[in-house]
Amino acid sequence: MLRALKREFKSVPVGGDYLEGTMCYIAQRAFWYCHNARALDWRAYLGMAVLGFIYGLDKPSESVNCYVFMRFMFSTLLYLALTFSINNCFDVECDRRRREKHRKNPIALGLISLKEGLILSSCIASVGLVLTRVWFDDVIFLLYASLVLLGVAYSAPPLRLKSVPVIDLVSHGSFFGSLLFLYGVLVIGSPGPKATLVGVSIFVYSVILELRNHIEDFELDRASAIKTTACWLGLARARGLLRILLALHWSLLITVSWIAGPWSAFATLGLVTAVVKTLRSRFDHLRITDVSSCIVYASSALPHLMQALAVWVES
Repeated sequence: MLRALKREFKSVPVGGDYLEGTMCYIAQRAFWYCHNARALDWRAYLGMAVLGFIYGLDKPSESVNCYVFMRFMFSTLLYLALTFSINNCFDVECDRRRREKHRKNPIALGLISLKEGLILSSCIASVGLVLTRVWFDDVIFLLYASLVLLGVAYSAPPLRLKSVPVIDLVSHGSFFGSLLFLYGVLVIGSPGPKATLVGVSIFVYSVILELRNHIEDFELDRASAIKTTACWLGLARARGLLRILLALHWSLLITVSWIAGPWSAFATLGLVTAVVKTLRSRFDHLRITDVSSCIVYASSALPHLMQALAVWVES
């Protein structure tokens, strides 16, 4: 299908029905520009930001209204589009060797140029920064600017943090984890002890997501001379580190759910026990941790959301 669309892009008429052909060409380019942002891969990270916003409702700094949420969502979507778009720009050679990632990268497919990808990423970053400067206060703007800088530095040289062992995990846990969660909190409120605990948990979870990807791509990364943390440690040690991080993450989940309510903590403890028995020595490859994380985060955020809705109804 991708090859067929690519042939269509090159067949825009130069005469006759020129207007129709031009509009078709513009629509096709717009489609691939959107595809370069890889919106289907945003799910977990968008959820982290929204979770932070819900936790911010506990101590709102201003009246809750749909306009604040819409501004928050739009700026977050721009940020996520930027990070995935800039990643595609500088992962072209790597993605060409990987079938799964190749189809997600229009630049690697030759459907758009690297120059187009860089211009698109610059425009997205500029719009996001300008809007957050206009919409929010200095603290939120500085946090958003830090997210943008980290997101770019993660993929783009000369820093390219994703190729620096240990730093790749820490940076991913920050700009695609705790800082993204904190951005959601600060847009509407201020972080309390419970939000801080959830932020730490999300940092660990984001590190797990990245390390898990490193382990899955270990052979390809090693063949490409990409020095991720997994390649630096070796496969056995990387799996051992992942087991330690998973144990820490499950402990944090139990703590978070206990604060949300004892019933939730016991349910999580039972789930974790089932996870350990099911996964055993291969637990680092399965996705059941994602399910348990979503359940705990959602259940812990529900009281904050219900409280905010009650205040909104009364007002």
